[in-house]
Amino acid sequence: MSSLDRADVERLVEMLVVGFGGLAAGVVASLLLGLVLAPLGVPLDDVAVGLVLSVVGLAIGFVVTAVVYLNYRGLPLSSLRLRIPTLRDCGWVVAGAAVLLGIALVLGVLVELLPLSEPSEHQVFEIAEERPEILLLMVPMSLLFVGPGEEVLFRGVIQTRLVEFYGDAMGIVVTSIVFAAAHLPAYAGEGVGISIAILFSLSIVIGWLYERTDNLVVPALVHGIYNAVLFATVYVTLTTDILS
Repeated sequence: MSSLDRADVERLVEMLVVGFGGLAAGVVASLLLGLVLAPLGVPLDDVAVGLVLSVVGLAIGFVVTAVVYLNYRGLPLSSLRLRIPTLRDCGWVVAGAAVLLGIALVLGVLVELLPLSEPSEHQVFEIAEERPEILLLMVPMSLLFVGPGEEVLFRGVIQTRLVEFYGDAMGIVVTSIVFAAAHLPAYAGEGVGISIAILFSLSIVIGWLYERTDNLVVPALVHGIYNAVLFATVYVTLTTDILS
């Protein structure tokens, strides 16, 4: 293995450690939030409360991991490319969210038509089969915590570094691999591979938007809006016969 190949492997391992380190930090943050809230009488055994703690904790873990990594590497916060969105950026947000939803719809139809396993469900949707109202809770949580938290780490830190190492195309692809792999713990069942492949495809679009707009707010909003629309749609499906 040449020194260049070794360096490439080391960089990839570093980014995997950052990604999964963010997950670990999120779990720790969720547990700490529970320890703080328990004495206040918060019903931690309630599934909705547990979900909120998990989502908020993961967002905190991702952001803390991003800041720690940047500090460790001596990189400024400005490397996240975070700024107030312009009107043009807002247009990209709307277009990006629409494209993600369209891709998800097309891929869902293809899975139905082809002899493939059904995609496995995210844990949130499994919980929602008994408690559909949780999906309504996830709408604002997606916009405030899920989208911003994940994008700070995966796009702001990991993609920025990988693009620096490998260029735009390869950086986006490798970031999407890390992003999809980091979601494996949230899925189970025969169709995990299909679900991860769909996540990878969506991540490619989000990563491209980040490089196209050079503004972290854009992928954060696109990610959050996509999730929010998905949760709202599934809620309507579970509670009415409009989409059934």
